[in-house]
Amino acid sequence: MKNIITLLTLVFINLQLSCAVANNEVPPSLDKSNFEGFNIQADKTLLTGYEYTIGRRQNIEFETCEQALKHDISKIPEFEYFRFKLLLTSCIAVSRFKNFKPSQQTFFSSSLSKSDIKSFPALTTPYLSKTEYSNRKNKTIKDAYKKITISFEKNGTKLLTKDDEIYIHILGKGDFNNDKIEDLLVSSEWYARHAHGNHTDLVILSKTSKDTPVTIQWRLNKPK
Repeated sequence: MKNIITLLTLVFINLQLSCAVANNEVPPSLDKSNFEGFNIQADKTLLTGYEYTIGRRQNIEFETCEQALKHDISKIPEFEYFRFKLLLTSCIAVSRFKNFKPSQQTFFSSSLSKSDIKSFPALTTPYLSKTEYSNRKNKTIKDAYKKITISFEKNGTKLLTKDDEIYIHILGKGDFNNDKIEDLLVSSEWYARHAHGNHTDLVILSKTSKDTPVTIQWRLNKPK
């Protein structure tokens, strides 16, 4: 009888611990302010206001992300290309976010500081060539951009260098790689300050302890 009572006690304690763990889970969150015109549903994502000019007196309006992702990007004219690329990046971000799971702990600050942003991998921001990718690999934003001004705006963070204007948006939070630790879904936009040029990218950032560096778990654009 004593052994049975002990066993039941252990089972009860384990159930309590399991409930405590479950109660500590934080569900994934998406910053919907970065997804204007998006109606995100389980099976599809509806779009409102995403119309593009594809020819003389000819427009195309995308009603779902699924429709936009299947569209032949080569049929998008150059003057609409970047705006369409931003839409595709947002749609892919939503698709990735739908696979995020609840997390039980985080090592990211609830409100990111300038120091936090500088600690992000330099490749969080878009790169333009293999050489630039190699030069920024294994560096932080602080290491890669010696002179940089950081400011916080409504929907993200603005980084200014001598030649670059970069925007970083924290789109979502949740567990991406099944380790119960919170990851960040981050998009970025790059614009040339003194020339014509722009680019966008999407990454998932992880930080597995207080003292470990932030790493990139996944990225949309990879060096070719």
